[in-house]
Amino acid sequence: MNWNRRIASIAAFGFLLSSAARAEGIDTPVRHDFPGWKVFQQVAGELNGDGNPDVAAVLSKPAEGTDENGQALLVVYVGDGQGGYKLAVQSPKAICVGCGGPKAAMGEPLGALSIVKGQLRIRYEGGSREEYQDDLKWRFDVTKGDFFLVGESQYVTDTVGSEPDEKLDINYLTLKMEKKVGKKKHACAVDREFRAVKLSDFDYDGKHVDDLDKISEACGRH
Repeated sequence: MNWNRRIASIAAFGFLLSSAARAEGIDTPVRHDFPGWKVFQQVAGELNGDGNPDVAAVLSKPAEGTDENGQALLVVYVGDGQGGYKLAVQSPKAICVGCGGPKAAMGEPLGALSIVKGQLRIRYEGGSREEYQDDLKWRFDVTKGDFFLVGESQYVTDTVGSEPDEKLDINYLTLKMEKKVGKKKHACAVDREFRAVKLSDFDYDGKHVDDLDKISEACGRH
């Protein structure tokens, strides 16, 4: 192994160690804040603009009693600048279990997290005959202490092929959207009732799926 490769290997190993340290760092506050819950997925990055590493995580809890699927919870912890974390936001209904249809992972929370350019992103994938991929973008508002929905892109494909593919691109800040069905495009306005959606109040399966249908149908009328 030459010297450059050795340095690269050492750096990569150090990165893995630091990632592991971050992963362990959130376990203690989760055990304290949410007894009985476990970290199912987590991503680290900068979310509130203070330069400290933050963590967004999906927590899971086993099924109990008549609850066949178990429970899931989305939480965001912000770094305190001293290696610790403080709970900033929790969203009981942003992530659901057993709600993605036959094409989703059975018995697992629906919603994969990532942090891109300071935004928290959640991707939902599932469906049956129609497969869908729904990407939501959230931005933290420091003054209000919560994340707000700023953008969304949804792709729907008919696996049988009898219906054209459909794509929605929505900007919740400008209240403008583009809808593409096959090769046809529509540019539409989005109703103001869908603006300023907070992550803490967000209900993906119980409300947002219906809201998205309303937005899409309204655009299709033009």
